[in-house]
Amino acid sequence: MTRVVALCGFLGVGKTTTLQHVLTQCPDDVSVGVVANDVAKVNIDAQLVKSVAEDAQGKLVSVQLENGCACCTASDDLVESIESLVANREDGFDYIIVEASGVAEAGQLREVLSELPCDILRGQDSQPFVITVVDAYDFLDQCRSADMLRDRPDLVGDAATTDAKRSVVDLLMEQVEHADSVILNKIDRLEGAVTRLEKLQAIVSGLARDEAEVHTSEFGAIDLLDLVAANAGGSSKAHNHCHADEICKHGSHCAHHHEKCNEGCARDHKSKYGISSFVFSSSRAFHGPTLAKTVLQPIAALQRAEDVAFDRTFSRGGDDAEQKEVDRDQALAETADVENPFCGVVRAKGFIWIDRQPSIKLYWSLAGKSFAVTPAGTWADEGDESTDQRRQELVFVGIGLEAQRQRILDLLEAALVPVPAE
Repeated sequence: MTRVVALCGFLGVGKTTTLQHVLTQCPDDVSVGVVANDVAKVNIDAQLVKSVAEDAQGKLVSVQLENGCACCTASDDLVESIESLVANREDGFDYIIVEASGVAEAGQLREVLSELPCDILRGQDSQPFVITVVDAYDFLDQCRSADMLRDRPDLVGDAATTDAKRSVVDLLMEQVEHADSVILNKIDRLEGAVTRLEKLQAIVSGLARDEAEVHTSEFGAIDLLDLVAANAGGSSKAHNHCHADEICKHGSHCAHHHEKCNEGCARDHKSKYGISSFVFSSSRAFHGPTLAKTVLQPIAALQRAEDVAFDRTFSRGGDDAEQKEVDRDQALAETADVENPFCGVVRAKGFIWIDRQPSIKLYWSLAGKSFAVTPAGTWADEGDESTDQRRQELVFVGIGLEAQRQRILDLLEAALVPVPAE
């Protein structure tokens, strides 16, 4: 069976370095096909991957996918590229890795790869495995950012001009939320700040899917194929070799340095640093003016503030700053913003509907300093009680939310249209 792997993340997070590590460490009995996607006119990543593949004596094959994003405008080209890879190799591949562009949406890319014909996968139905790489050093800076994609070609490449209304933090969180595995790369830049790394793991674990695993790496040195094989419940052929004598080309530390934040570890981190989530659900409509005044306006006020929840629990710096961070966490818990219960919300998303536009489905998205409620189509069968799909479904993730959870739920409940008196 061929496993298809999507490698997502912004420019500069280390996707290509991670992929190169996989290719250079790939055992002789494992075959890997690579599709390197870049929205730019010159696909530098593909050239870097190709230079490794050409030295691999035929066990690796790479193709370029240019001038379009694999999850949307170039999705058909992506399928064709994978088909051409398979057609050029009689015995197929053990793995096909798609290195996505910086602007690619992990969720959409998963959908595209899920539609691959079974014959490409050697007659078996296999769901893609999505891995998102993030820069451990800059992740929370991006979460604080109010920048739009069009203003950050350093993160998403030339495609920054194609999605004028989308924010950097919205795409960043989408890539984390839809991943099967998240790699916190460049942890060496955290300068040994254990508390800071633990907080980052806790926040990412809170944002990611419940079943997703969070790993750490330096210089992209992590066994991607082993992550995929472990997810399939098996042992990877790619992992049956010794790492004891490996020397990292960037220093004296072992190139295989990576750690897994497993379920128990993630739960401990989230508990230690107050990361939690909850859901608000109702079939009643929101009363538009009440929702705007009591919920949307307080959230908008936080977006205009100088800091967000991340700033209250996080700072740059090494071990010397760790006790200050702990003290700040305690102070936050003791002096929570009694006027604004949304102060600890890091992420909130879902679908809502309001009384004055009962057929319109609205998407609610709060990510760091980015907040928007936008149309997302129409509800089916509105008005028919037996099939009416209209619901308020909102998920909140944040820091120190336990103290504010009931206040938020009460505000949302109070913004609903009252139940008619009998």
